[in-house]
Amino acid sequence: PDRMVLFVGKFADVKRLDALLRAAVIYEAKAAAQGLRVATVIAGSGPVKDQRLYQDMAQELGLEGAYFVGPHGQPALARLYNVADVGVFPTKFEAFGLVFIECLACGTPVVGTAAGGPLGFVDDSVGELVPDLESDTAFSDALGETITRALLEDWKTSKHAAAVQRAAQYTLTAQCGAMLAAVDDLAARSGGSAPAP
Repeated sequence: PDRMVLFVGKFADVKRLDALLRAAVIYEAKAAAQGLRVATVIAGSGPVKDQRLYQDMAQELGLEGAYFVGPHGQPALARLYNVADVGVFPTKFEAFGLVFIECLACGTPVVGTAAGGPLGFVDDSVGELVPDLESDTAFSDALGETITRALLEDWKTSKHAAAVQRAAQYTLTAQCGAMLAAVDDLAARSGGSAPAP
């Protein structure tokens, strides 16, 4: 394959793997028209009936490059994030979205849903969030168009540095530093000093 789309997550309705598979029909065809073959790598698992459901769906949709690789530990996921051209996480609502940060830390841009935690850190410098449209078909179509742009415009190259920088803002050290600075600021504004721990 010339390009790789990566999904990491549980096989649960809320993760909307079905939307990604329908989107793959769009981006596989549009990439093929440009002479590019795309692999969609799906890392994760769930109940056997759900695994069968999504694998059957990929086959029914006629997807040429859908690969179900099962669950993997962090070292293997890091390798997948590094080689992917885009990470796609179309979850209905993410409380935070750690999978986005993991992907960005490997320099890979992300595509997700414009809802929840990712709204706070995903912008066009590191990827794109697709509006959560009323219709499942409309959402899948919008997702497919966005992923197509990510692949054909080579976001991996143009957004790589910004992705790594964005993820660095969410390290434990960076988060603790931000909290301490906020406490110092609060103490300065109140005219006192921060209470001792």
